[in-house]
Amino acid sequence: MSALPPLQAEAERLARAVRPGASGHRRMGRDDGFWQFRHYQRGEPATMIDWRQSARGNKLYVRERENETNPVVYLWTDHADSMHAKSASGLPSKSERAQLLLLALSHVLLRDSVNVAWLDQPRITVQSMAELDALSGRFHPLTHHESGIPPLAPLARSSRLVIGSDFSANLDRWCDYIVACSSSDKRGVILHIVNPAEMESTAFAKTNARLVQFAKNIGWQYLSHITDKPPHTTLSLLHDLLAGELG
Repeated sequence: MSALPPLQAEAERLARAVRPGASGHRRMGRDDGFWQFRHYQRGEPATMIDWRQSARGNKLYVRERENETNPVVYLWTDHADSMHAKSASGLPSKSERAQLLLLALSHVLLRDSVNVAWLDQPRITVQSMAELDALSGRFHPLTHHESGIPPLAPLARSSRLVIGSDFSANLDRWCDYIVACSSSDKRGVILHIVNPAEMESTAFAKTNARLVQFAKNIGWQYLSHITDKPPHTTLSLLHDLLAGELG
């Protein structure tokens, strides 16, 4: 068996330090009660279309049902230029720390029977470590995308999101994006990644204050992480926040 890439091996070690938990939710399925109609999406089997409902208008509809199954947590790490800065040679960049935390989080969630996906690949839902390993063989799930804000896409019902960024650029666009993703059953965690050298800056203070208030206003959680601090503490807090949301 080939050795794991360094980031994945470190993420596995970090994940083992977090206590197990359990979460369960109801979401769409085919074997239980009717839930709602939604628009048919390109690429879905035609057998999913409810032709009677579709005949009432000029759009195709799918009849969604609900059964007991695992929730989905969507992940994203920002790779803007500012995320690659380091305040000291011995510290990780903000991008490196965000990748480590969210990859370790994906390990913890899968162990807890919570599915994971990525905001720019919402149809690729990972349900096991074997699937995560296979996916990493094709592209690194947290680094394959371009810098910037992920595209809006349909997300699973009762899903949660975790976005790791320093939010130093395009903060207005980030807020607009998070609002667009949010609903009564779709919330998440804003993970603010910070270099220790930034802590005393006016720019950080303004961004921090705005993110804290913004998260409170829309019902999201806010969590900051400074790159000179141990990652396992933040990972445990992330896990606890999501356990509270999903439990």
